Amino acid sequence: MNYGRTPQQKYVFALLIIFFVFTTIIAALSTGTYESGDSIQHYLIARYSFNYPKLFFDHWGKPFFTLLISPFAQFGFLGVCIFNIFCATLSGFLAFKIAEKLDLSNPWMAPVFILFAPIYYVTLVSALTEPLFALIILAGLFFCLQNKFALSGIIVSFLPYVRSEGFLILVPFALVFIYNKKYISCLLIFTGTLLYSVAGLIYYHNLFWIWAENPYKTNSEIYGSGSLFHFVNKNEFI
Repeated sequence: MNYGRTPQQKYVFALLIIFFVFTTIIAALSTGTYESGDSIQHYLIARYSFNYPKLFFDHWGKPFFTLLISPFAQFGFLGVCIFNIFCATLSGFLAFKIAEKLDLSNPWMAPVFILFAPIYYVTLVSALTEPLFALIILAGLFFCLQNKFALSGIIVSFLPYVRSEGFLILVPFALVFIYNKKYISCLLIFTGTLLYSVAGLIYYHNLFWIWAENPYKTNSEIYGSGSLFHFVNKNEFI
């Protein structure tokens, strides 16, 4: 099916163009950023990564995220925002194609639900990693549905280097590959880890630097501790 042939596809394509232009204008007029902590830190890491190449392997900056946004960061904070807006626009397109492939009713609603979710939309005017993370997951799902399991495995293998919880997301993809007897594709989900393990030897001189330099180990009082029902108990504040 050629994109843009049906009226619904044309409307979705027009929506995505309007979304990209409108959100870019908002980003250009904005004098701040959503979540000023990590957002600014991610931007600064990417902005100066060419001056200090070790920043390309900074865990807090997220290596694969830094690699992709660093060229955009050279044009200032707006450049990073435009990158995130592009990720969101492409995510909307992939969501629509996935909904079409699954033969869901009203597939045009898929990009609408994604793009205009309030907590998602505000992250676009920032240097946060969520938009790219979502895009990679959707790309992995899209290629799975196209029976391109090997490509899906390679793409999602970089999830942990965009957000640390990407390691968990690899599990359901691995189960899908195993279910479909795509065992080589299952092995390919280690592609990103293998490449970064070897590349990081330049600076860390340790093949297992990804785990040795993990910043969350030194923040155990904040991350990875507390009640299993923490978010349930704090629901009224959330």
